[in-house]
Amino acid sequence: MENLSRKISDILVKKDIIECQNRNFYGYCIEVILLYFINLATIFIWAIFVGKFLECCFLLILISLLRNYCGGIHMNTWYSCYFITCALIGLILSICDEIIIDWYVLVPILLISTICIWKLAPCQHPNHELEPDIVLKCKKKAKICTVLEMFVAIFLKLNKRETGVTLCCTTFILCTILLVLGKLTERRI
Repeated sequence: MENLSRKISDILVKKDIIECQNRNFYGYCIEVILLYFINLATIFIWAIFVGKFLECCFLLILISLLRNYCGGIHMNTWYSCYFITCALIGLILSICDEIIIDWYVLVPILLISTICIWKLAPCQHPNHELEPDIVLKCKKKAKICTVLEMFVAIFLKLNKRETGVTLCCTTFILCTILLVLGKLTERRI
């Protein structure tokens, strides 16, 4: 992936679209965009294949909102990120119709995850250090997203939309686990 993004940035330099001294920056940006595209394309193709396109869209919105503001652990290589992301999304979409989460399970998941997110978010990452003012903004947005997603889960449960409830719960669990692992990793660095 790195080689492809480097070749694309070299082409952009040759065509005078970007300046030579910015080649590495644009190469990195191109690599990130390609990785996101490949991840999303794989996930959506699989979701369409198994008939879970709407569930996939809903899940990705939920995860993106929390993950963007909470942060958490990141894989060391793009292919490990790719395989783990695809496997987790695939697993969640595979089980989302099979599980019914009762209130006595839903409420503790929402409360424990909310407490963890409110206490721990955001997680710093060595590749992307956050300035103190950005940390405060991310913390505030993480809290807002947590509350919104909690209300969505409760609304879906009240309206007997069990697939949506499962997607909300797995999002809370996944983001909380990634955040806790990220914090543990952050302390070791």
